[in-house]
This record gives sequence, structure tokens and C-alpha cells, in this order.
Amino acid sequence: MLKRIVLYGPESTGKSTLAESLAHAFESVYVPEFARGYLDFKREVYDPFGRQSSEICQPQDIPSIVIGQIVMEEAFALQANRFLFCDTNPLQTLVYNRYYFKRSEEWIEKIIQERVYDYYLLTDIDIPWIEDPLRDRPKPEDRKILFDLFHSTLLQYQLPFDIISGDQQKRLEKATTIINQLELK
Repeated sequence: MLKRIVLYGPESTGKSTLAESLAHAFESVYVPEFARGYLDFKREVYDPFGRQSSEICQPQDIPSIVIGQIVMEEAFALQANRFLFCDTNPLQTLVYNRYYFKRSEEWIEKIIQERVYDYYLLTDIDIPWIEDPLRDRPKPEDRKILFDLFHSTLLQYQLPFDIISGDQQKRLEKATTIINQLELK
């Protein structure tokens, strides 16, 4: 039985690094963040001259991001071994949609209620912010606000989770311990 583990939290908190490390440790695969490739491509097409856009992602992009992430997840699930590590999922997009665009859409909530994930690893904001052209929002000082929003959303939906803190090695050790316990269930 495949268990789906979501790496979840604000930008620049080590989700991708941890997802890749966990996939390696458990001899499985991880699903990359669809939004990254989608928005990178959009930025190249929208502005091929490399100028910075303060608003690359728009509300009309949300359906493409949600559907794209799900399609990628299902494709990678076919290659997974015991665990599928998801670098974000529709719940992540719901939080950003609420925060950036002040929108809460029923169709996303329905998807969240229908899709089953076994565990969420909420990545803490205790590591340094890394500049990235796709991170034009939020500003580093918004991290605490976003972390609290991610945390409260997990509580709202009553989803199983742990907060993952510390340096890269401590995060991997804690996450590995949690996942080993999940495997016993």
C-alpha cells in the first residue's frame, strides 16, 4: 500500500531538498512542485527579456497548478516504492490562493477532501531565506504569517502532521523517524 507524504509549508523552507532526500533514503521517488516549472515557463514566455515581474502567478493560474500537480503525482505514483513524497499538493495551493488572492474556492476544497494523503511534514521557517526569481512574494518578513496560516490550515482540516525544524540533517532524521513509524502502521 503506497503512503503519500506531503512536504508542506512556506516558500524557502527546504521542502524540495527534504523531498529529494527522503525519496533517496526510502528508495522511492518524489513529485516535484508543478508550479515551479509552470511559472518558470510562464515567466520566460511572458517576459523573455528577463525583467522581473512582481506578479508572475495570477488567480487564473490556480486551476492549471492544482491539476498539473495532481497529474504529476499520479504519474510518479506508478514509479513509487512504498512511499510517494509530494513536494506540495492542492492544500498548499489553497493556502497561497487564500493569502495572495484572498480567494477560497469550493472546487479546491472538494479536491482536498477527496484526495487522501497519509501524512504532512510542515517545514519550519528556521532556515535562511534564499532569493529566487519565482519568489517575488512573499517577502522574507511574511514567513511567520504564512507559517501560521499553513499550520492553522492543517488543524482546520484535521490532517496528521509534524513540524520539521533544524538544519538539513536534523530535518531528515526527524522525518525518517516519522516515516518509519508510519510504515509500521
